[in-house]
Amino acid sequence: MSSRRGFWRSITREYAPAGWLFPKPVVAPGLGEDLGLSRLVTQSDNASFAKRIGEFVDIGQFARFLACEVLLANYDGILNTGQNFILYLDPYGGRFGFVPWDLDHSWGEFPLTGTFEQRAHASIWHPWLGDNLFFERMFMVPEFRHLYKSELRRLRSTLFVPETLGQRVSGLAEIIRPFVAEESDDKLAKFELVVHGLGKQDKLRASTTQSHQPMYSYKKFFAARAASVERQLLGRETGIVLSRGSAR
Repeated sequence: MSSRRGFWRSITREYAPAGWLFPKPVVAPGLGEDLGLSRLVTQSDNASFAKRIGEFVDIGQFARFLACEVLLANYDGILNTGQNFILYLDPYGGRFGFVPWDLDHSWGEFPLTGTFEQRAHASIWHPWLGDNLFFERMFMVPEFRHLYKSELRRLRSTLFVPETLGQRVSGLAEIIRPFVAEESDDKLAKFELVVHGLGKQDKLRASTTQSHQPMYSYKKFFAARAASVERQLLGRETGIVLSRGSAR
């Protein structure tokens, strides 16, 4: 922690405005940690990064967060678009953590990235799209890989269970169905397709109105994603590395 305090003092001196009137410059809380993390990611060697990343990032919390994003094949977030997540600084531990945001395109539903099959079989060991130095370096850290793999196993066996998820969808459908029926017979028919897992696997990439989008099959995704992740954890499947152009 002494090295971090020294870095904070250097940041305070470097970024204090010219002609500062106060004897002790005040810098926005978290600025030192933010710049310190950025410097570590972009300028350190691999050994230093692996040794010090835990000073800036709560590795266990990040492993849980990322395992959830990867299981959900959420490509409208940190894995692809770089949005829909919150990076926060824990005021007690002094390390960064991650919180998901805006998950309406999770469960492998984001139509602008790959196909249903590709998203369901997306790699758990290279889950990001494009160049991402932070991810590339994190996945070379043995401690993170171990925690991440453990979280994937735990979540897959306890929460990401296709049968249980399917039952929850059916249970919610019982509550929602009467209100959908009041809308129109057409909407009720589409609703039943989704509930029973009979919807199409892929949405259109573009549509003039949301009502023209085909119904998405969440239950098919539950089963396909769970099976693929299980095989990848056992080393029986490599997984598909998605890209913004094409998968490989």
